[in-house]
Amino acid sequence: MNRIYHMLIIVVCLNTSAQSQQDPCLDFLISSYKNLSTAFEPTEQTTYIRYTVTSTMGAAYGSATHTTTAQVYANKDKSYMISSEIEVYQDQQHSVSILPNKKVIYINEFAGSVAKQTITDNMQLVQDTLFKLSRVVACDKLSQPGHKRIELAPNETGVRLFHIRSYTVWIREGVVEKIRIRYSEDYKLSELVMRFEAVEPDHSSGILSKDVLTIVWDEHGNLNDQYRDFKVMDSRQKTGQEHLPE
Repeated sequence: MNRIYHMLIIVVCLNTSAQSQQDPCLDFLISSYKNLSTAFEPTEQTTYIRYTVTSTMGAAYGSATHTTTAQVYANKDKSYMISSEIEVYQDQQHSVSILPNKKVIYINEFAGSVAKQTITDNMQLVQDTLFKLSRVVACDKLSQPGHKRIELAPNETGVRLFHIRSYTVWIREGVVEKIRIRYSEDYKLSELVMRFEAVEPDHSSGILSKDVLTIVWDEHGNLNDQYRDFKVMDSRQKTGQEHLPE
């Protein structure tokens, strides 16, 4: 779950409105984030995004490295996020979260646009604060044409708030391609790297055509074969009890 939080800090910057303070490199960075963020905007078409997040724990926590690859399919009505650790399926009525390793399924009513806007506003505040408390320490053109690397360093207040000592972004032809965060030595994470491997704004697989609840249950109300031994936690039930497969 901690990895998910730090991924949010990364992804939130895709909707940046921070002031550049007239630094041309930061201007370019903000513009590149906005170019990538257009892929996350809900439209009639299905957008497909595949990204990989690699996190490395600090020395005091064993220096272990963990890599997760996630796939996102989204349009204005539905969104699927699929990884080996968690799958989240949402439409305008329901949210289904599946934890394959724990064999648990959570069913909730859709939170709605108000809740989503609250989350977006809070994340925007985090992002704005991070950028305002940082300065550009490197802005390099790379050997490949159209490639650039920009590194930010938070000031003392930024380090204290976010435990981040450097935030580096690789940009290809005006679009963010890779982000690396390095944390302060006393933090449990040492480094987190996010790579955007595929961005398709007009995906044509048709994967979003089914109702999200049919991912869990068949037409007779039975759990689909792959979930027969999963525990179902359905918050829509008035009793609030756990619901176990038969």
